[in-house]
Amino acid sequence: MPNGIVTSPDGRFIYMNATAEHSVRKVEVASGRELGRATVDSPDNARWAPDGRILIASLSRDLTAEDFAACVSIEQAACGIPFKIVALDPHSMTIVETLYANEGTPMGAGTVGLRVGDELFIGSFHGDRILRVNLATTNVEAKLAELLAIYGDSTVWPTEEQWRSILLYPNRQPIVTTSFLQLPTGEVQDEKLGFRGSVAEALTKYIEATTPVVERIGVKPAYVSGPSLTVIGDDSNQWDLVAVTRYPSAEAFVELHLDPAYVEKSVPYRRLHTKRAIMLLSQEAPMP
Repeated sequence: MPNGIVTSPDGRFIYMNATAEHSVRKVEVASGRELGRATVDSPDNARWAPDGRILIASLSRDLTAEDFAACVSIEQAACGIPFKIVALDPHSMTIVETLYANEGTPMGAGTVGLRVGDELFIGSFHGDRILRVNLATTNVEAKLAELLAIYGDSTVWPTEEQWRSILLYPNRQPIVTTSFLQLPTGEVQDEKLGFRGSVAEALTKYIEATTPVVERIGVKPAYVSGPSLTVIGDDSNQWDLVAVTRYPSAEAFVELHLDPAYVEKSVPYRRLHTKRAIMLLSQEAPMP
């Protein structure tokens, strides 16, 4: 049975939460055809976010009737039912981010999430409160832990403090990254990937895997050059590749690096084709 339903802004599609089936379905209004389906634990209500994603309240799939009964019996306290507010990409029908998750106090059983700027307002099917969450600060530690679990300590990726600085960067303005890469020499291989070939082939695989993700997020490569020569200053490093990339925001930079498709398909090839890297991040500004 459908629970939360939202309609696309142009009226062509509806997105329907099937709570008992743990899924969200995309249906074409004109034909009634199902065009896609996403797996979401016990999806409840849905709301459009300002960035074009759908925010879905997701309850634990292991809940019982007794859990709900215990929650309903509470008059002036927090219901303990665990929940998440997740972001669904309506085009790919994939969950791209968990904005907030909680169990118990200050409020459980979140069944709807509404984003206003950097704040998330969460309501519940039962209780005496509405939860107001500042996403700019709440999500930093959670996202930091995710990033470190994926990328760890490496000369190819940001350090813990560098990731933290990116997460705290003003995230509403476009940014530009300038990357200097040293490439390994000779043949590279990864048994898990089933890949063995040249660095150039690994780089090509990385670009092929990354292109659909960056297009979806709005990331635009601006410039790529070959080996560089230092002509001013003291830098003995020989950089094999220089790349300039434009991101809609620092938030988009983080979104890319947490994207499941990027992590699964792109990151392994990035590790293969990059020996060492330096990246500069700056806010985009018009030429004087």
